[in-house]
Amino acid sequence: MMQAVLMCGSLAFSQQPRISDIAAFTAPKGWRSEETTLLGEPLVAFSSGGLRISLELFGGKDSRHETEKAFLESFEARGDDDKPAASLGKVKVSGLKVQAYARRYSMSGRGRDPEDRARPEVLDQQFVVLPAGGRFLVVSWTRGALPDMAGAPATEKLQPEFARFLKGVRIRRSPR
Repeated sequence: MMQAVLMCGSLAFSQQPRISDIAAFTAPKGWRSEETTLLGEPLVAFSSGGLRISLELFGGKDSRHETEKAFLESFEARGDDDKPAASLGKVKVSGLKVQAYARRYSMSGRGRDPEDRARPEVLDQQFVVLPAGGRFLVVSWTRGALPDMAGAPATEKLQPEFARFLKGVRIRRSPR
């Protein structure tokens, strides 16, 4: 798929694979789905109520995270305390044993009411990083945390709906 990417005021063209070229997965039944790009990176997301499962493809010289290590050191893999995401232990995904992580972070409010926009939304996220033929896929599960959970550690075990989704993810050994 050819796409135009606006970077620092200039128009650049990049050849981005679709996530479905890299991985096979099944949408959770009854969830809304979306396929798009976020800051030039391919993204597939499924949402239901306050829950979201997403797959993002990174890696390579034009990616905002060239390597898995760069991603894990970025703010996108850290909590509000700027500490790295907590380890949830190893999980098996697509025949690989990979590390699962959890973090809690805040985003500025997105509501229409000025009071909502001023109040940050606290989110819990769990994620895994899967190697994918020279690139890598970040598969994540996110939900809004309860207001009294701000400052508390992120969840300590893999969420059941995320574990079920991960069981169905398959990295294509050679992208089609």
